[in-house]
Amino acid sequence: MYCIDASVIVNSQRPEELHSSRSGAVFNLIEEKNLKVFLPEIVVPEITSALVRSTRDLKFAYEFSMALRELSNFSFVPIDNHLANLAAWVICKTMLKSSDALYVALAFDYDLELITLDKEQLERGEKLIKVRRP
Repeated sequence: MYCIDASVIVNSQRPEELHSSRSGAVFNLIEEKNLKVFLPEIVVPEITSALVRSTRDLKFAYEFSMALRELSNFSFVPIDNHLANLAAWVICKTMLKSSDALYVALAFDYDLELITLDKEQLERGEKLIKVRRP
């Protein structure tokens, strides 16, 4: 089971970016093997924002973000008191930024491997969870 940072999801849709093919391969593998993925709800506006800013294609950004919700093996986890408090604990242990800490907190709580392109999540998250690049 996995948690995937928004950086990987956005990167998979940007073929001109470094690692895009590797990020895309992660999605292919998840689809082929029907692997379970858990994502914090914040992933939807993060992806939409990044795609709008990088592509200027508002329709694509919105539709892509909404289509993720339709994937049967993707579960979106609300940011409730428990996850927010756990993210605060993660911040104190790792000095990560708030949204980055939410992904690490979710991975910690659900015993997931985090897949990310974010340098700080990779370096600091490994103190608490299993984390890797695509």
